[in-house]
Amino acid sequence: MEPHTHVVVLGGGITGLSAAFHLARAHPDVHVTLLEQQPRFGGWVRSARVSVQDPAGHRADVLLEAGPRTLRPNAKSVLELIHLLDLREDVLATPRASPAGRNRFLHVPPAPGLQALPSSLLSALTLPLGRLALGAALCEPLTPANRPADNDGDESVDAFLARRFGADFARTLGSALVHGVYGADARRLSVRAAFPALCASEARGRGSVVWGELGPRAWFAGAPAATDGDDDGWELGCIRDAGWEAKVRGAAVLSFRGGMETLVRALVRVLEGFANVTLRCGAAARALRQDAELNFEVDVDGDASPLRATDIISALPLPALAALLPAHEPLPHLLANPFSTVTVLNLVFPAPAPDAPPLHPPGFGYLIPRPAAGYPAPPDAGTAPPGLLGVVFDSASMPGQDEDGARFVKLTAMLGGPYPLAPTLEADDGALLAAVLPQLAAQLGGALPAPAHYAVHRNTRSIPTYLVGHRARMDALHDALRDAWGGRMKVVGAGVGGVSVADCVKGGRTAAREVAADIDARREG
Repeated sequence: MEPHTHVVVLGGGITGLSAAFHLARAHPDVHVTLLEQQPRFGGWVRSARVSVQDPAGHRADVLLEAGPRTLRPNAKSVLELIHLLDLREDVLATPRASPAGRNRFLHVPPAPGLQALPSSLLSALTLPLGRLALGAALCEPLTPANRPADNDGDESVDAFLARRFGADFARTLGSALVHGVYGADARRLSVRAAFPALCASEARGRGSVVWGELGPRAWFAGAPAATDGDDDGWELGCIRDAGWEAKVRGAAVLSFRGGMETLVRALVRVLEGFANVTLRCGAAARALRQDAELNFEVDVDGDASPLRATDIISALPLPALAALLPAHEPLPHLLANPFSTVTVLNLVFPAPAPDAPPLHPPGFGYLIPRPAAGYPAPPDAGTAPPGLLGVVFDSASMPGQDEDGARFVKLTAMLGGPYPLAPTLEADDGALLAAVLPQLAAQLGGALPAPAHYAVHRNTRSIPTYLVGHRARMDALHDALRDAWGGRMKVVGAGVGGVSVADCVKGGRTAAREVAADIDARREG
């Protein structure tokens, strides 16, 4: 046994919690310390239950999400945690057959109201957006292979979609999708980093994405791989139960009765019970260095002496890691990508009377594509209305989260990203609400009542935008970690690969497994 093996995990968001959990389970004889500078763990995953009251005095407890709100049902990294943390009874599923599972919309200015996205062949033939998508898909296999040769074949999402499906498809559908996932400009986001499956389909179809998905090479390749692969030792346990598996297979999305922070609270609770784990909130790392024997010293605010470690897992935003490193030992590309700031506006309205029109159509919500004229420039932001990225119909998508919530309608609007927000709206929640409500009313096609409750969450620099060439830069970063830092530090998180909760959980798990393998190799050597 190596008696002084000590792994320090930097960053207590979902990636760091996953890394600490998986490493502590794999190696009960290794001391793991998790450092988080904020007073709470979980990063951008934040759920809160609030009490609301309508003008008639009816009350309800509703759940508000400040960050991520749903999980992919095929993400084995999260399904594994649900099993290991015994959270199955807390899981809520939105069935694919439900209106929220079937119906999603776009608001496409200058057209008023919402347009439904196709969910069947009939709707693809009859809906305007369906005809746009179907026409582009039918023409795509006829477009000759035209993959760019520079940047290792990488390009922006917008350029890829325009090249294969046409500029109208790219702006209307592609930019809306990027708004919903990355809160970013599709003209800047790397397709290889953000949507690698598109590139894989194009390669498999010898230049055609559609042929790569539907043609003979796709048949011989077999069914598409599950999100996290099937050969990575996933501990799914109760996921194999027939009833549970049917629930997951039939789900469009998953969440928890107590919100996404259920996952954070469960991880913290289990980690607190591990004898080999030390959790520290409000502990900001200020410097990181490595000695000649490849061991580390971490300076922590308020500590009289450095924290010594044999291995480091950094789950920090890449610029935050860059600030810790010695000037003479930098790592490449930590400052290469910009970040999106996304403002989340939770709205709870009194439900309309039974004989009155609903506030929104049955469905999950809607996204808004990039304006045809482009995003407003910062000098014009003061007069432009706040840029909406999309709206989620929370009461329809996850009704089981609210207690006695039938008398209320809950929506969440996302703003910002590539849209500059006027300084007055950045500083004044009331002004932001007053500016957003008329936009929502126009998009939903009817007057809105005064909200019974609202909450504003400004998620500053929360989502990295992977610029073209990101994957090659991350390869160079990992080479430097191996060559210059002896492979003793792993760098993971949303800034490296994948911004979803499932991606972050998987990144932490992968780093933990790599560190465990390194420790075993050193002990055997």
